[in-house]
Amino acid sequence: MEMKQINETTLKIMITMEDPST
Repeated sequence: MEMKQINETTLKIMITMEDPST
């Protein structure tokens, strides 16, 4: 089940998109 990994990746991407600090 790679859903968990995908969920973590999506969360990271969402955070990066919301926080254009990186």
